[in-house]
Amino acid sequence: MRSAVTGRNDDLAWLFDPPPAGGGLERQIYRRIRSAVLERRLRPGTRLPASRRLAVDLGVSRGTVVAAYDQLIAEGYLEACTGRGTAVTALPDAMLGAPDAATAESTTAPASSTRAASFRMPAIGGGLDASCFPPGVPSLDTFPKREWSRCLAARARRLRAADMTYDNAAGLPILRETLIGHLNPARGVVAEPDQVIIVPSAQAAFDAAAICTTEPGDLIAVEDPGYPHAREVLAAAGGVLAPVPVDADGIEVAALTRLKRFRLVAVTPSHQYPTGVTMSLERRLRLLDLARERGAFILEDDYDSEFRYAERPIASLQGIDGGRTVIYVGTFSKSLAPGIRVAYLIAPPSLATTLARIVVGKGQVVAGVVQAALADFIAEGYLAAHIGRMRAIYAAKRDALVEALRANLPSEIRVEPPRGGLQLLLRLPDRTDDKAIVHELAAAGIEARALSRQSLRATGRGLLLGYAIAPLDAIAPAAKQLAAIVSRHLDG
Repeated sequence: MRSAVTGRNDDLAWLFDPPPAGGGLERQIYRRIRSAVLERRLRPGTRLPASRRLAVDLGVSRGTVVAAYDQLIAEGYLEACTGRGTAVTALPDAMLGAPDAATAESTTAPASSTRAASFRMPAIGGGLDASCFPPGVPSLDTFPKREWSRCLAARARRLRAADMTYDNAAGLPILRETLIGHLNPARGVVAEPDQVIIVPSAQAAFDAAAICTTEPGDLIAVEDPGYPHAREVLAAAGGVLAPVPVDADGIEVAALTRLKRFRLVAVTPSHQYPTGVTMSLERRLRLLDLARERGAFILEDDYDSEFRYAERPIASLQGIDGGRTVIYVGTFSKSLAPGIRVAYLIAPPSLATTLARIVVGKGQVVAGVVQAALADFIAEGYLAAHIGRMRAIYAAKRDALVEALRANLPSEIRVEPPRGGLQLLLRLPDRTDDKAIVHELAAAGIEARALSRQSLRATGRGLLLGYAIAPLDAIAPAAKQLAAIVSRHLDG
């Protein structure tokens, strides 16, 4: 029905109330008509006003309406009919919204896969508003912003075409070469640049390694307790996890030998997560021998080895192996910041090409300008200077936490200072409910991790406390509050 005054079709009143306003008028008209078609407010065959008439009614140019109509015709919502103007296309019911409540109630969205539903990625925590003591999170207020900005801006100004193509998606040659130059003296890594594969995270590296070395259903041995994020990624890639105990010398190779068959074993030999122990040389050699004997690969997660406080960093397992069976994973999330989003794999020569193909095929790549800037940042000495500065800062924070815990906890709780890393494991009696303590700490504004949640089997109770991100003057009062909560649970 048309109004005698305006000539408007009252069935199309929604086009005018409220009238389009501001920028993007063409898109507004387009979206209103498209929504009306999909929601059945405009039925198939309904004629729309002529473009000139609608332009007058809406107070816009005719070209704006024509452009909106043309887009809707191109996408199939409208059709131009000779002699009849523009009308709504007869669309299949499956494309249209539910016509009534009964149909809406019977319509459900497709469910995610069982595999996706089983993926439980633990919360990482440690954002800008983080309180004491999220583990594994570096100090962000000490990030070398000026040096990093200088390198990034310089590379952005002189971008090369070669850095913006699909070539070298698995890693720019300049960063690969620079990393080998850095890792060989610092970590004892033995490799050629073409064995380096650049990825956006350690998780991407774990995923690629599992896909490259295992078939779905193959056994993957993991440390227990161990790094939950790695376990989740390896399981999601199709591996069946086999927990192997950890003692004062690292993963128990004797227990590993009792597994009938494993294709991959994931370890943190230089600084075990979460216990903090270092794998002994004898244990490292036995692990390498066992892997070669079984035809298996070792996934070495070297996540925070730069930070040792009493001695030089322990040489990598990859360097002892000579790069035959060890897939080495490193990241800049701890040495610089998680937001850099750069990690890397050092692949055995037999796997390098395949791993690179997997990484690129899954789109797990890093922007070329970031890679080039990072290469400059390392080559110009900024990374080494930052790590040296942070060792002193983190050591002071570690000492402050140890001192405060020892002063406020009951004597039955031994507080052992870690020899390196960004967190401390506070072991508690087996009768303690560490998950309940973590919950109470969170209510008090203190972040921590329960040791029992780092384990696939029962391996003791404790709290994993990160000290790197905490302001130095906040550590003692937070530790005192934490000790009071722990003491209440011990007394209860």
